[in-house]
Amino acid sequence: MAIGLDLETDSIKAADISGKDKSLDNYKIIHLDLGEDLKTRLKNGLKKMFSAHLANKRLVNIGVGGPSVVVRYPTLPKMPREELAGAMKFELEQHIPFKKDEVEYDFQVLEEFSPDSKTMKIALAAVKKELIEEKIKTISEAGLKISTIDTNSTALINAFTNSNPAGKGEAAALINIGSEISNINVLKGKEPFLSRDIQFGRLTIIDLLAKDKNDCSLNEANNLLQTEGQREEILELARETLESLINEIRLSFSYYERQFGETISKIYLSGGITALLQSFFQEHLGIPVLSWNPTLNLKVNTNLKDIEADTGKLAVAIGLALCE
Repeated sequence: MAIGLDLETDSIKAADISGKDKSLDNYKIIHLDLGEDLKTRLKNGLKKMFSAHLANKRLVNIGVGGPSVVVRYPTLPKMPREELAGAMKFELEQHIPFKKDEVEYDFQVLEEFSPDSKTMKIALAAVKKELIEEKIKTISEAGLKISTIDTNSTALINAFTNSNPAGKGEAAALINIGSEISNINVLKGKEPFLSRDIQFGRLTIIDLLAKDKNDCSLNEANNLLQTEGQREEILELARETLESLINEIRLSFSYYERQFGETISKIYLSGGITALLQSFFQEHLGIPVLSWNPTLNLKVNTNLKDIEADTGKLAVAIGLALCE
């Protein structure tokens, strides 16, 4: 199986999963130097990752996210496979806010959630070509080979449904806070209904900290963000920005509730600043907010002694490693 490689602008996470028993053989998190330009820091981070820690691995699954990526879940009349490709071109025009010649797109029939004989549920993803080309260039320059390109939202759902923390009929939100992008997904049991990316992440808060501390570098601000004793100060400094994020989450929840007539009962939160935001989200959204462990239902290598502290950061990388 390929390495699941979560490339972010402040870190790189890798998960190495093998076999039918889904054995997590190795993982690694590399924190990038925010004082370098993005191209340089990714190049140096990948070199460090694959020369020192995963030296014999070259095949990777990567994810894409952000404003150049759209994921939708339309329901269509059941039709033969050969007709579906043509129908999806029409669906693309209906659901994707980009010109067709600007994107690469793919779709999958979600057989598990198409139980009757008349309809079929589809997962449709479109990604701007320039983003894909940029990712391919970054990976190839590092001497790596891409097996699969998926969306970060799909990877997150893969990891979540594999670990299976939600109740069978429970409508739950799955939120991952990345470096610059936050993924919001709504599922009922294992069935996806909504996936959306929002322009907010750890670097949003790091930038605020660096500006607040006049002589503070981005790397120093990042260290402050990871310091437990700074929590209240950081939340107060970022309050306006966080409230904007909360409003965007509410909009997504309201859309789901209007469309499907039921409320979201829980939020499952992941990402590098889960501990900072968990109680803040619960207070402002009025819904239980839980952390979750994407390594559940994986056979974890007993040599990975420190993984418990890192599990919340590995959701996307693990989901990418699970891509078939």
